[in-house]
Amino acid sequence: MKHSYPIQPRISHTSHSIQLPNLIVSTD
Repeated sequence: MKHSYPIQPRISHTSHSIQLPNLIVSTD
């Protein structure tokens, strides 16, 4: 089953990767 849900904006100080708000994450 696949569940799609919006994730909240997340900022990591240790990572250079920044996730934007309203992203769709699909998990198997």
